[in-house]
Amino acid sequence: MSERIIAIEKIKLDISVNAPAEAVWKVITGGPGVDSWCKEFPSLTVIQSDWKEGSFVLYLDDFQSGVIGVITKRTHTTLEISYKGLLNSGYEDFTSESAQALHGAGEKYTVTTNEKSVTLKIEADVASSSFEKMNASWRNALEHIKKLAENQA
Repeated sequence: MSERIIAIEKIKLDISVNAPAEAVWKVITGGPGVDSWCKEFPSLTVIQSDWKEGSFVLYLDDFQSGVIGVITKRTHTTLEISYKGLLNSGYEDFTSESAQALHGAGEKYTVTTNEKSVTLKIEADVASSSFEKMNASWRNALEHIKKLAENQA
């Protein structure tokens, strides 16, 4: 097993959304919603997946490069994604040091229903060197998800 070559920190954020849980999940995982909020992240153009447990999630830029994840848990309240490798100009890489450094990192989304709203919580592992930038991007993404979900409700 290779040692992690980059230091990882965990971002933990949440937001209250005045919409049903189904609307929040639709924005996170379906259609134009995901294509809209993912643009809050530098270089991220699209997220591709069928959003089923065990399926790949591809986080791609304009050059078909990015991170490959796998959905490890999908319930009506939780979505967990584990990073497994990299995509470089369309070519999968699971074995290089850079790809191996991602192992153990990932994202977790939790939607909890409250009395009149839902709470969306995210946990995301990011490189320490980009923590502040990614934390700001996640804050913007959550606001974007909230707006889209509330407009659907």
